[in-house]
Amino acid sequence: MKEFTLLKRLEEKYSLEFLNQIKFPQKLKSLAILFSDWGEKELAQKYRAFLYVPPPEEKIELSQEKFGEDVVVEKKLTLRNWL
Repeated sequence: MKEFTLLKRLEEKYSLEFLNQIKFPQKLKSLAILFSDWGEKELAQKYRAFLYVPPPEEKIELSQEKFGEDVVVEKKLTLRNWL
């Protein structure tokens, strides 16, 4: 009975779709673990990852035109070039 109560509390907080998809490295002995500090942090982190939608890529277009003036960089005379 206790586990069903905990499950109902989790359903109120998170969607069923999310609860069906989460995985933990080890089998949990009880759902009460998810209401501890560690469990709440883990669920919050996994829920943010579940809801994350990456921003759309910005397409950068390069033009064939030149803008501004060309800069001429003078090379320093080194000993090897001097000899």
